[in-house]
Amino acid sequence: MSPAAPPFDPAFCDTVLELGRQGVRKAALARALGVDLETLKAWRDEHAQFDFAVRAALTASRAWWEELPREVVDKDGTFRQAVWAKAMAHIRAEDPVGDEPEEDAVDDVPPAIFAIPDNGRTRRRRL
Repeated sequence: MSPAAPPFDPAFCDTVLELGRQGVRKAALARALGVDLETLKAWRDEHAQFDFAVRAALTASRAWWEELPREVVDKDGTFRQAVWAKAMAHIRAEDPVGDEPEEDAVDDVPPAIFAIPDNGRTRRRRL
């Protein structure tokens, strides 16, 4: 825990759940509680109910970001690519502390090599 970190308060569970419903991610959760990410992780390790609340908040946050592009598209029927790209980038951003489950890596599969014909699109050299 950080030297100046405030003591853990069970009311933090409600705080993180509410922030998660607003699309807030882990670093902003820590900031709202007045702690750093390491303290947030330590509290999660020490308090099972808080860990559950943070996981639920991160799930709600991800859902908020996934619903955002749909809301923008449904608003006036126009697809806004910039909003969608930002939302997807936010969803797919790497999580430095590792709350996102890692996908199973397949190390024994050799990389695929594709030979795609150019269909005459390359310039021919002049002699």
